[in-house]
Amino acid sequence: MDVPKGTRADAIPTVRGTRLIGNLVDFMRRPVDFLADAFRHYGAIFRVGFGGSKAIFVGGTAARDVLLYRVSTYHAPLNHAGYDWFSYPPNMPAMCSAAPPAIANATEQQWRAMLPPLDIARETLDQEYLLTCLILPGHRLGEYSSSEFTAPRVKPLVDAFVAELEGIEATITMRNLARPVAFPWMLPSCTTASVAS
Repeated sequence: MDVPKGTRADAIPTVRGTRLIGNLVDFMRRPVDFLADAFRHYGAIFRVGFGGSKAIFVGGTAARDVLLYRVSTYHAPLNHAGYDWFSYPPNMPAMCSAAPPAIANATEQQWRAMLPPLDIARETLDQEYLLTCLILPGHRLGEYSSSEFTAPRVKPLVDAFVAELEGIEATITMRNLARPVAFPWMLPSCTTASVAS
């Protein structure tokens, strides 16, 4: 599980439990009360032991931030930067059709034999185009239809979120002007909304 930036994994508190089974019995008996007590005592991020393994729980605004990041911006540079890099199959083949040759004495024919067949290369190209170039209007982060987020108490939050995204877009655009190679894939306008996924 990702934790908010600046949180060292070894600094996350662990809920006290027994040596062998950790918190397993308490959690199984009263899961809601157990987690509520842990959030009150340890804060928004804590570890829980379940026998030989541990889980990290994230709540409150930390959980919201992690969730929003993972379902939107985390995927943007992976999905939407793809076409520029993946559309040339030798640059990023979807598969290898032969074992890689020994680099010291490899021939061009050996390298070509390793590339995927043309039909697979074409499918990769098509998929990357769909992921990268076809973010439809209304599907970008901050663009929501009138049927989504209709509760009156939610609208001001969505409006504030959209205004914050506009500021983020402006900041990234300005920073890209100073970069040797622009990195536009973190722009909110290049990020698919989580509700569109």
